[in-house]
Amino acid sequence: MTVAYRAHNLVLDPDGFFDAESQTPRLWIPAVVVLLIGVVRAGRGLYVSNYTTSAMEAGGSAGAGAGTGMRVLFTLPSLIIPFVPWLVVGGIFVGVCTYLGGEGGGTETLSVAGWGFVPALFGALVTLGLTLYILGGTNPSGIQEAVEVQRTMFETLRSVQVRALGYVFVGWQAFIWSFGIKHVHGLELRKATVPAVTAVAVIVAWDLFGGALLTAVMGVFY
Repeated sequence: MTVAYRAHNLVLDPDGFFDAESQTPRLWIPAVVVLLIGVVRAGRGLYVSNYTTSAMEAGGSAGAGAGTGMRVLFTLPSLIIPFVPWLVVGGIFVGVCTYLGGEGGGTETLSVAGWGFVPALFGALVTLGLTLYILGGTNPSGIQEAVEVQRTMFETLRSVQVRALGYVFVGWQAFIWSFGIKHVHGLELRKATVPAVTAVAVIVAWDLFGGALLTAVMGVFY
């Protein structure tokens, strides 16, 4: 059975998908899914850094030569960061499922957690598309103009409509995770939704409050 066919089943029949996947779980494919999120985000970061550097050069800014450092700053964290929520979600699943009397865990749980990030990959692609659309139609003549355009971009990405779409993707994640947990941990679907919803609650809480928390922490040190 090809990877494409299995991914097709993940979207249309997650129950059947995880029934088959639980027989021969493979961690490397979900790991690639998480890595692809990092690649897409890194590509977006590289595009934004190139955009900023070009604006600095057009405006004759003294900091235009810092382009290489900016690329590293934007790219490396983007590749690594997606693996953190993957591990966190896996830990939540193990903890909650153990409390509910579920079986299994370990590699199989991480596999389920990773498959649930397929919607997040779609979300990353949507964000990349919006970034290309907003920045691609401009040609800033200086850093100040570039900053204003990027402010517009960030306001768009944090708009009610885009965030609502993001929550749809998160709900899709919970839907996928519920069926995966059902098969891996031997829980009935009603109980399997508990760890899935718990993980989603953490994701939504971070989206709502994590940015403010990070800003507060950065304000302490800088």
